[in-house]
Amino acid sequence: MGAALDLAALDELIQKAEKLKNILQETPQLIQLKSIPQNSGPILASLPKDYPLQMEVLVSSKQAAKMLKVNENRIADYVNQGLLSYVITPPASDRKYLLSDINVFIRSLEKHNERRNE
Repeated sequence: MGAALDLAALDELIQKAEKLKNILQETPQLIQLKSIPQNSGPILASLPKDYPLQMEVLVSSKQAAKMLKVNENRIADYVNQGLLSYVITPPASDRKYLLSDINVFIRSLEKHNERRNE
């Protein structure tokens, strides 16, 4: 009987994973699971049902550039300098940036500019 319950729970997890996979494929720019490494199927399956997964909004290079008031080449420069990080989204392997990272970067630039103007 215990094995039957385990299989039922496993089937439920597989169905949830398939739904999540479809959501990520359909709208990769909207969400990114944070703090969980890629290829973490076994980790996700072992989490309690009520485990709080934090969702993040992703923005494109173009959107990030617009927010930072720079061109897209400058965004690549920030990445190369280690000032910004990105995630790769399927299926086209596009670079996306966490909106929270962009906001933190904007605040750090504002603080830097305030110090320069003192």
